[in-house]
Amino acid sequence: MMHLYPWHEKIIGLLLESNESFLTKINGVDFNEAWNSRAMMKMGDVALPVISRNHLILSKISTNCTQDKLDVEELQKLSGNSPS
Repeated sequence: MMHLYPWHEKIIGLLLESNESFLTKINGVDFNEAWNSRAMMKMGDVALPVISRNHLILSKISTNCTQDKLDVEELQKLSGNSPS
């Protein structure tokens, strides 16, 4: 049986109530580079490290997934880096 620390319970509760997804491995991005440029995202009263927008885009570019390609277009629009 896994022991849950108080902060684990908060994160698990947030996961169950949200549409957020958490990945532990991605392609196209070096972990150390991604970690060094991470952003912090607040979910409830818990701050979680998340991949930067630029590294997320690089990761999505490295896949053959149609949805990832659409995501890249939207992320680039948000960043003001839309292809001309």
